[in-house]
Formats: sequence, C-alpha cells, structure tokens
Amino acid sequence: MGDFNDLLHQHDKRGTHPHPEWLLRGFRHVVDSCGLRELYFEGHQFTWERGQGTTNWVEEKLDRIIAADAWFEKFDGAKAFSKGVPSSDHLPLILLPIPTARGYRVRKFRFENI
Repeated sequence: MGDFNDLLHQHDKRGTHPHPEWLLRGFRHVVDSCGLRELYFEGHQFTWERGQGTTNWVEEKLDRIIAADAWFEKFDGAKAFSKGVPSSDHLPLILLPIPTARGYRVRKFRFENI
C-alpha cells in the first residue's frame, strides 16, 4: 500500500499527454509476475495532482493497494477508501483489513470412561 509512482492503466491518468504504453506494460508485468492484484478503494481515485485550475492540470492514480492472493484470502472483507480530495500533492488512503470469518465448529464435550 502506498505511492508506486507509476500507472497500471491509461484510465489512471487525466490531463495532458497519455502515459507511455511501455511503462504501463512494464508495471503490469511486474504486478502480474509477482502474483499480485489490486484492492480497489472507494472515493476519489486520482491520488496525485499538479497544476489544478490551469490548462496543464494533471491527475494520476499513483497510490494503490496491491497484495498477494494469500492476503486476500485472509482479509477477504477488507475495505479501503480515499480520504477527501487532494489538497496537497497526495491523497491519503485508509485500509480496514477485516479478517475472513472462519467457520469454527464448537466441539461437543466428551470424556473417555476408563
């Protein structure tokens, strides 16, 4: 979880000049080859911006939450959201790692009569 300073998809950017396709492919390749996937968060998706109010305004989703399948199995109820809209150069993300509810059986008390 944090600032990866790169984009996974072209729609992770709004503003001037599209992100170079070779960089998108490279970052996606690393994420995929490490067996990771993204936990999507609610709220404002663009976590970084520059030049607001100008013709050069750029917004990008640089901060994200990425984890392995084992983490998703352990915390399949996890929720995440962004806090507000960017007022500085980055937007904070909040992660609530809710553990998976395990269906434990209550064992009936038994004793051995010896």
